[in-house]
Amino acid sequence: MGRHSEYIGIVVIWEFRLDELVLPGFGDLPRRLSPAGAGRTLRFATLGGADVARIMGSLHACKVHRDRLRFTANPRQASRASLNSAAMSESCGRYDVIVIGGGHAGSEAAAAAARLGARTLLLTHKRATIGEMSCNPSIGGLGKGHLVREIDALDGVMARAADLAGIQFRILNRSKGPAVRGPRAQADRKLYRAAMQRLLAETPGLEIREGAAEDLLIEEGRVAGVVLADGRVLSSARVILTTGTFLRGLIHIGDEKIAAGRAGEAPAEGLAQTLARLGFRLGRLKTGTPPRLDGRTIDWKGLSLQPGDEPPPPFSFMTARIENPQLPCHITETTPKTHRLIRDNLSRSPLYRGDIVGVGPRYCP
Repeated sequence: MGRHSEYIGIVVIWEFRLDELVLPGFGDLPRRLSPAGAGRTLRFATLGGADVARIMGSLHACKVHRDRLRFTANPRQASRASLNSAAMSESCGRYDVIVIGGGHAGSEAAAAAARLGARTLLLTHKRATIGEMSCNPSIGGLGKGHLVREIDALDGVMARAADLAGIQFRILNRSKGPAVRGPRAQADRKLYRAAMQRLLAETPGLEIREGAAEDLLIEEGRVAGVVLADGRVLSSARVILTTGTFLRGLIHIGDEKIAAGRAGEAPAEGLAQTLARLGFRLGRLKTGTPPRLDGRTIDWKGLSLQPGDEPPPPFSFMTARIENPQLPCHITETTPKTHRLIRDNLSRSPLYRGDIVGVGPRYCP
């Protein structure tokens, strides 16, 4: 081992405030620390590799910025100088991958990066809205159902979440050949959100943090991290943008225009400006949100019943059977009165008026 055999452990030097003294999962560790000087310094003396890993994880959980940490090897002989470990100091507090956005794409990207062993952070405005089905509360369909099952074959999470939240499952185009059939699930939005959040919380190596990404940290022409709206800087070797409808988002409701990522949530304006400054060409995609109907106002007796398949066909290859109670769908039709109402108000539609120029997916997800 040469020179390093003269060293017996690692010393972590951490400048801290008194209210940061408690480290989760360490129990008696504060009694092993020796405060030194103003501002106080913690010295974790003569630690093995397991202790070092615990310290790094614990300090990370306390959101201690890596610039406040220094790692040194403790010498066997008091007369020898400590050996600074620049590599460890650099790695603490640094992520391998930061994923911005907690929608469908962000959830899959974060889970995939963590499965590959990367130290991953999922950065989202609100932890409570991870897995939110803002638009269409269904998964799959023609073409899209194939994609969900391909994601599942790669150990993704969407299919498993759909199976945990689905309240009706059908194979579309069953009367046609296998190539054009498509699995589809109608999902309970609350169940899907809860299932996705649980699956991500159970993913080793994945941290979830609330925050608004305002800028990208660029060093020598490469991305090096994310700058948050509150000024914090998160270092990372890779940054994945899955901003969905939030990047310079704009909501149209009749004649009204609202800058928003979705109803009640602010758009990502700063990040859009960063991408433009870096030379990316920005465009717009469009999506439409179906209306939410109050079931208490619907005359169900006048609608055609459409039951799901029995037994319900799961999306995931790892789901043995669907446990949720299943519900039928109901089919209705427009009427001449509906058509007249639409024609009389086409001039108020932002799509027909020319306010919306972007193209978008047929449905989502």
